[in-house]
Amino acid sequence: MKKVIGILASASILAGSWGCSQTGSLERKDLVSELERTKEFHRNNDRRKSIDDEGNAQSPVPGSTNAKRLTSYDAVPPLGEYLHDVPRDLWQGTGNIFSRDNIPTLLISASLLAGSFALDDCARDADFSMGSLTYIANDFLGGGHFHVAASAGMIAYGKLADNRWVMDSGVGHLEALAVTGVFTAATKYLIGRERPGGGSNTSFISGHTSTMAASAAFFSERCGWDPRVAIPLWGLTGVVAAARIEVDEHYFSDTVGGMVVGYLVGTSFAKLWKNKPHNVNLEPLITREGVTGLRLRIAF
Repeated sequence: MKKVIGILASASILAGSWGCSQTGSLERKDLVSELERTKEFHRNNDRRKSIDDEGNAQSPVPGSTNAKRLTSYDAVPPLGEYLHDVPRDLWQGTGNIFSRDNIPTLLISASLLAGSFALDDCARDADFSMGSLTYIANDFLGGGHFHVAASAGMIAYGKLADNRWVMDSGVGHLEALAVTGVFTAATKYLIGRERPGGGSNTSFISGHTSTMAASAAFFSERCGWDPRVAIPLWGLTGVVAAARIEVDEHYFSDTVGGMVVGYLVGTSFAKLWKNKPHNVNLEPLITREGVTGLRLRIAF
């Protein structure tokens, strides 16, 4: 039963992130359809050039006289192109965390984290018993393997369905998880705080919480903080944090630190992918007479 609940939780997160991609799905389908018609137009042009001047074998020009758009905006590029951009994405996404525009967020996050230490003892004495949810949070929702699998599923779906929004989200999410993992491991090593239950000096920050928070922040920002996505994801983040306190693996401040790191990294990478260069396209206008002009298209 617990595994079934875990699978259902996984499906709900994937469904939520997929759902907000449907806002522009009709536009994407229209663009792909126009791209196919434009390709046919060029094939007909090539065919006309290859025949004699009499043009006996000319094929009719598809579509109406209205201008058609030629754009690769929604076409999913080869995976190698994504891999080529990963180092640059990691550098820019990490840099966004410490950008000038992010200074207010950093200051607020630091203040919340500093104040959370005063609540460690109180939170440890509280009853966070959640039954099966504790097992799900510790073994599924907070585990890195769960989130990597979710990203892999989005990448596979995006490729098969030729849905660039989903494909970009899967790759961007993986990048956010990688940077979150590096920040989490470095902080654990540098701080060396003993766990409340003993056993190791890797209490600060909570890796389970930072991972869940990174996913929640990334998809919340990616979907424009749509409450249908943000509320469930951040609710699950709270469940993971409470579960880590319940099993005596972390203090309250450890989980707050995890949420801060996850939020900062997740939102920074979501904004990076929102502002990717392929969101701005210079498109040729094509009519029966050929290319007659250019159009600048900006996707939000």
